[in-house]
Amino acid sequence: MYDVELIVLPREGVLDPQSDAVAESLRTLEAADQDASGDSGAAAFEVECIGRYLKMKIDAASADEARSRVESFCDRLLVNPSLERHRIEVSPSAKDDQ
Repeated sequence: MYDVELIVLPREGVLDPQSDAVAESLRTLEAADQDASGDSGAAAFEVECIGRYLKMKIDAASADEARSRVESFCDRLLVNPSLERHRIEVSPSAKDDQ
């Protein structure tokens, strides 16, 4: 059994309106906090992108097989390669998880 973490993010150069909306909301919250405290400091953050995180357990004979199965899931359902990039991390499941 393997623990698999899949991170899906927008490709560089692809519009990410969700991160723009979150960044604007955070700036609004920060401005309200600064007004309440009298601080006029500039925003000290940047929202780079918003993606998806999936954590799953895969019953496979090897880490390579687990990775291959998840790559197949990505190709067929989970990732739009025109708009998104992804990263897969595979590790053996802890004994007490089984």
